[in-house]
Amino acid sequence: MADYVRKTILSQGYVRINEVELTEAEKRDFELQISAYQKPRAERLLCADIIPEVKTKDGSLIVYTTVYGSLSKLVGPTKDLLMSINSVYGSSRMLADACILECVFLSGKSRKNMVRSESRTGVIKTVKDILDGLAFYVRGIEGSSTKKAIRDLDGIIKKVAFLDGQLIYSEDKWMVWTEVQKYARKIPKSPTIFIGDRHADSREKYQSRLQVLIDMIEGFLRVLKNGA
Repeated sequence: MADYVRKTILSQGYVRINEVELTEAEKRDFELQISAYQKPRAERLLCADIIPEVKTKDGSLIVYTTVYGSLSKLVGPTKDLLMSINSVYGSSRMLADACILECVFLSGKSRKNMVRSESRTGVIKTVKDILDGLAFYVRGIEGSSTKKAIRDLDGIIKKVAFLDGQLIYSEDKWMVWTEVQKYARKIPKSPTIFIGDRHADSREKYQSRLQVLIDMIEGFLRVLKNGA
């Protein structure tokens, strides 16, 4: 799992390459070479105001090429956050993929020695998933079952709660939660799938969970206002 604690990850390449043994000096040299490769590409693909980092672990060669930074500075001024997120999402994956490829190249091993790799997009993917999920939820709720509607809403609530802890910059929180609030307000309070006495309990549960989501987002924004 990626280490998201206290830092906002914008991109991370992870790769494990078998049959590679490096001395401490060779490992430091390897990290320096990957760092020299990663930094200018991270600044070009993402933004200049980022913090690139390379870490290796022993055993098989395990490498993490991580980029930390502010999501709002990466996105910049935008009238459509989801469109902007989709754009930087591609750049984040491209950077992670490129760093993984460079790690394999510098290791001197072939593709078959790469036993595992993962291109991670950090908070970019989480924000994308939440906005995409909310938009899809609003469009599809009337064609859903009552159980699925509640289950999917609970899934969105969990992602929202998780994301707030990963956004360490107040400007990032404000940008994300004001946009998420707009999407959440489009969720119908009384979908037709809950009409009728036999759906009374489900309707009450659905409306209660929807209120939890709305209150959670409003709470995030209230904290930001009070702290400003």
